[in-house]
Amino acid sequence: WLPGKVESQVVCIDLDKVGVMSLPMNALKGLVSTLSKHYVGRMYRMYCLNPPWVIHTAYGIIKPLLTDRQQSKIEFVSKPAELFPKMMALHLVPEAYGGTRKDTGKYY
Repeated sequence: WLPGKVESQVVCIDLDKVGVMSLPMNALKGLVSTLSKHYVGRMYRMYCLNPPWVIHTAYGIIKPLLTDRQQSKIEFVSKPAELFPKMMALHLVPEAYGGTRKDTGKYY
């Protein structure tokens, strides 16, 4: 926490090679639950990267149930390599997404 500064989060979910049947619903529910309980109002935007057509179609069905504010925070990105270099320093962005950071193979 930084006094006098606005803190917000950008959530990125890579949906490459993910279909409806392989969508990690428990993980997504946990993410939504944590964000809504502990970080209320802090999410700036959620980027769904490389969405397959079936996910995009499913979102089209769900979208009318969301508020205008919620809809404005969700964005589907087919070419993440064009998005991230505009948002942050390239050394922080993995090569797969248009940056210069090497993949270490370690995930937390």
